[in-house]
This record gives sequence, structure tokens and C-alpha cells, in this order.
Amino acid sequence: MKNDFIKCKDNIFDLAKFTYVQNKDGIVRLSTRGYQRKVLTLMQLPPICGNKTNMILKQPRQSGSTAEVLLFLMHKFLFEPNCVIALVSTSTERAGDLIAKLTLSLKNLPQEWFDEGLNIKYAKHEIRNKSNHARIVATSYRTVGDIKCLTVNYLFLDDFAFATKSVQQEVCKSFFPTMMTMAANSKSSNSKIIISSATNGKDNEFYYLCVQAMGAKSSFLLVEIPWWDVYNFNVKEMKKRAEQIGARAWMREYGLFFDDYDD
Repeated sequence: MKNDFIKCKDNIFDLAKFTYVQNKDGIVRLSTRGYQRKVLTLMQLPPICGNKTNMILKQPRQSGSTAEVLLFLMHKFLFEPNCVIALVSTSTERAGDLIAKLTLSLKNLPQEWFDEGLNIKYAKHEIRNKSNHARIVATSYRTVGDIKCLTVNYLFLDDFAFATKSVQQEVCKSFFPTMMTMAANSKSSNSKIIISSATNGKDNEFYYLCVQAMGAKSSFLLVEIPWWDVYNFNVKEMKKRAEQIGARAWMREYGLFFDDYDD
């Protein structure tokens, strides 16, 4: 089992084999699909085009974007000493849910790893790795000021398009300059901002960041996963969801269109 732990340090896909999540069938081993493996591969690459150290994931609802990001961050938490990981979401409850998902996966790692020295402590909105002094904290956009004092290495902005515009601007102002400077000055590139969201119109920072990411000067790599990669061109299922939430909401949350429509 010690050799398995060492292999996982070198390969995040080996860690996936030991990662358990909860779904409608109960607690099951994480199964990654092709587009998820693509995203995880891109997350681990050194800066692309010279400066693209950060990532924007533009994915449909219920496409597993959270599972992708949490696996990447769990890998950092386990194997990168002293790193600080911040999870920020739309509510305190949602932030707690992210911590709960990580807690479940960590507690279901092989017991032999813990017998050999892995030591993890859990709290409601924080997890600490006593073995390497790594730390994960979670908060909401409304209380994001609580973590401004931290030197964050990895920042996950969950459902960023659905935070208020003023909060989005405050997050960008408070964290982006420091983290981007850290990434530029670090030979190990141990700094990354990951933004994951469906779309929510054009009048917000998520839209502006996506547009800027199309240019070479942006530090963000824009990765868009179309709904047909997730749902295998299941038009019947997509039609059902459009009927449930309305065409406009479907266009944003599954079609990933930024267009604003008149009432």
C-alpha cells in the first residue's frame, strides 16, 4: 500500500482509483469520463502559451465539474506540503457541502495510508493535513473577507457567475493580483485559480474573464465542455430539462450561452 501512495503522488489518475464519492447508488469509487480526464490533464500542465497558469471551467450543470476540481485539490492537499487551498461558493451551506465531499473521499482512502503516518483532522469548514501542514478552508462569497489574511495557493471559485457582481469584483481585487504574482515568481507553479460555472448573462466578471481568456495576455485557460460530451447527444433528456427549467435557463445552464434575452 505504501507503493500505491507513492504512485498516487506522481499520477493523479492513480489517486482516482482510491477516491470514493457519494451518488444515488451510495458511496462508490470515482469514475471519470473522457472529458473529465481531459480537464484533469489540463489542470496539471505547466503554464500554457507562456502565462496561462489559471483555469476557467465552463461546464453544463450536473457534469461533474466539482468532482474534477476536488480530486485535483485533494491531490495537492495530500502531496504538496504547506499549501493553502480555499473553496469559495454561493452559500455557507454549499461551501460546507464541498468540505463534506472532500471529507468523505479522504476518510475512505486506504486505512494502511493512515497506519503509515497520514494524519488528517476535520472541522466543519476546514481540513488540515498534519502530515505535511497543508490546509483546506471553505467559505461563501458573502463571507470571503474571512480568508483575505491567508496566503492562498489554490483558489476554487464555485458557481462564480452566480455571485453578485460586486462580490465577484471584490474577489478579483483581493486575490487575483497576489496569486498571479506568486505564480509568476514560482518555479514550481504552486499557485492556481480555478473558476467553475455555468453562464449567467453578460453583466458580470465571469463573462469578462471568459472573453479575456480568449486572448494571449490573459492568465486564464478557458475550457468549455459542451452538453453533448456530457450527455452523449441525449436530446430527449435535454428537451425534458428545458421543459422543467425553461428555455432561457437551459440555454445558460446547459447550452452555456452568454446571451441576455429580453422578457
